[in-house]
Amino acid sequence: MADAVDDLFEGLPPTLNSATTAEILGLSKKGLYDLLDRGVIPAYRLGGRWYVIRDELKRTLREGSNLPSREETDG
Repeated sequence: MADAVDDLFEGLPPTLNSATTAEILGLSKKGLYDLLDRGVIPAYRLGGRWYVIRDELKRTLREGSNLPSREETDG
């Protein structure tokens, strides 16, 4: 069953560049680079470019959610 995070990333490739990631998250590129440098957003730096693995970012967003988990609401 898809959720809001899945909907946000629907149709996107498995690896995201910084411009796409900033757009998805509603950040400026400067704001994105700050979060990447601090390790808040999981990413890999190769040759001066950042690459974000879509499913790692989805997992990070879900782990940081302030919404109750499905298990908590079903109990």
